[in-house]
Amino acid sequence: MGKLIIKFESNGKDAFDPMGEFQHAARAQYLMGKYDVYKMREIEIPGEDYTMSFDMVTVGDTIDWLALDYPSEEVRGKVREVMYYKDIASQLDKILEHVQGCRFEENYQMEGWALDAISIIENVKPPEYVNVNLHGGDTVGNIKYTINKEVNMLKYYKSKDSKKRKDEAMYDAKKHLNQDISAFSRRLKNYSPNK
Repeated sequence: MGKLIIKFESNGKDAFDPMGEFQHAARAQYLMGKYDVYKMREIEIPGEDYTMSFDMVTVGDTIDWLALDYPSEEVRGKVREVMYYKDIASQLDKILEHVQGCRFEENYQMEGWALDAISIIENVKPPEYVNVNLHGGDTVGNIKYTINKEVNMLKYYKSKDSKKRKDEAMYDAKKHLNQDISAFSRRLKNYSPNK
């Protein structure tokens, strides 16, 4: 089996060459993270290696991956799904950032973020080309349970309650939501792009 080889170049040389231009290396690094090129490089293809090269002199901040040539429709499908699951994981990570940065005074927003995560998770398309386990545990059920038990409990604390009690309740709500959402997000990051 061959591999999908993705190269970033600058004027015909490796974009990460220490003697090359820093901005080209920085943009190449940005694109690699944005599109999960590390995962794409794991894609196995029948036959020999297939190389895709991008010249950082002409490439901007986006790449239209679906308009490129591929050795087969299966490889195109795998690339599409790698980008799709990367996007879903990024959306969930953004929700986790909101949850972790939430202060007690903003606790009324936590239920909305949790419901946003549920909506995202429930609408994730099953994989056709890659090997992602979307069913490891009852993520949606766990998030709903956390909303009912931990998040809704925050509404009962008033300004006169002790700071310690409010902080403990907030810590528990954040911890459980973080566990529930990040478990699903991890499954979207740690998978094999090959069936």
